[in-house]
Amino acid sequence: MHLLQQNSFKISDWSGGQTTELLILPTTSSYPDRNFSIRISSALIRDTFSQFTSVPGFERIILPLSGTLHLKHQLLTGVIEQELKPFELGRFSGDWQTEGRNEARLIDFNVMFDASKLDAKVHLLNNQNILAFNSFNKVNRFIWCYSGQLSINQCVIQQGDAFICQEEDGFELESNDSFVAILVEW
Repeated sequence: MHLLQQNSFKISDWSGGQTTELLILPTTSSYPDRNFSIRISSALIRDTFSQFTSVPGFERIILPLSGTLHLKHQLLTGVIEQELKPFELGRFSGDWQTEGRNEARLIDFNVMFDASKLDAKVHLLNNQNILAFNSFNKVNRFIWCYSGQLSINQCVIQQGDAFICQEEDGFELESNDSFVAILVEW
């Protein structure tokens, strides 16, 4: 288990905004090469329209953190639309032709994973549900502190920082302050 500080995250610009890569595994993999098993990121979307990059073989989980995100998936069998308000999850195949419409400067949280290797789940954590997440069924856990601060195994996680731990690691989550964090388990 270890702390990931926000100044260590990889930031990249793209035509519609900026993405902060919070975690990619294995650590030697890269998003452009599509040789990762899981990639967790957050994006600031400057444009109000974006065409999602095709990532065949991967599943995607996305949730807006500010503003509303309207997803439109073009499939051979028709169109599927999703209207996601802040902190509502959307999940879809990376094979789908997907476009998004949103308010300018929307911030989102993204998880992409190789569906042939693992299954990921995303949970929102805050002071009201903190006790429910002190035990897990998955092997790996990644927690990103979106606002406030919390403590994991007595390690303080500040706003913008993250924490990763594996099955063999003990896990105790607590906070005396108001916080919002996102948990990814796989």
